[in-house]
Amino acid sequence: MVSLTDLWLPILLSAVLVFIASSLIHMVFGWHAGDWSKLPSEDAVLDALRPFDLAPGDYVAPRPASMAEMNTDEFKAKAARGPRVMLTVLAPENGMARNLALWFVYSIIFAVFAAYVAGVSLAAGTPYLTVFRLTDDVGRQSGHLRAPSRASIAESASGLM
Repeated sequence: MVSLTDLWLPILLSAVLVFIASSLIHMVFGWHAGDWSKLPSEDAVLDALRPFDLAPGDYVAPRPASMAEMNTDEFKAKAARGPRVMLTVLAPENGMARNLALWFVYSIIFAVFAAYVAGVSLAAGTPYLTVFRLTDDVGRQSGHLRAPSRASIAESASGLM
């Protein structure tokens, strides 16, 4: 077993590399540039939403109050009438620097998790390809945890900043 204190440099280095790679992928290569479409009549939609003073968070509409309501004719008609919407509302003060800092912290947290698994599973002196394979598998298997909404990243890390 290798302790986490012995792995602080690989943890920090992997977080830095993930941060740099993701920055290049998103900002330079524009990997996800086409993922979001602009709303038609964007100003009208925003003006229509503004009076509701929605708190930052994730919303879905129509949303049934229970599984039983989902099976009612009224809800089915509402869903069929459309539109069906998933909406993430961000706080107006969200800045790029804060989001990047939170992403870096998030990367460190996952690097610590992968290092812990490797430290418990592998002996000191294990060949580096075996270590990389294990930590890559840990990252891939926990991939569903690595992609929270922007709002939930900010909410969960709000005490850190």
